[in-house]
Amino acid sequence: MLTKREDSGYKSCGTDICNELKAASFDDIFNRHFLIKQTGHIRLIKLRIQNSDQNLSSAAGYRLIIICNSKHDHIALLEIYPKKGKYSKTDLTRHEYKDIVNCYGDELKKNELITHDIHNSLAIVVPQKNK
Repeated sequence: MLTKREDSGYKSCGTDICNELKAASFDDIFNRHFLIKQTGHIRLIKLRIQNSDQNLSSAAGYRLIIICNSKHDHIALLEIYPKKGKYSKTDLTRHEYKDIVNCYGDELKKNELITHDIHNSLAIVVPQKNK
């Protein structure tokens, strides 16, 4: 996972994701970014994120692929890749997009999506059990 690759100039990845998302509402994100595909209440979106560790702008930083699901009112982080550096990519392949969308659908159906707190460095939020 790129957010764990601190040795390659990506140690700010999690913080950069949080900074991009925490000030925006669901509607802001749903409506303002590069739309890859839309099907009904689901939008597959590509966000540009700065890489503050390497002092790169959002144009040269990361690409974050997300799904905005207006039916469930959530945003799922599917994939992130850098535009520069050791793990850089220009884009995902059609097959890679299909795989991450299918994985999202499977996890959603099985209720296995993991919630992360963008106000706490993407810490995993453990659901409270009903007493």
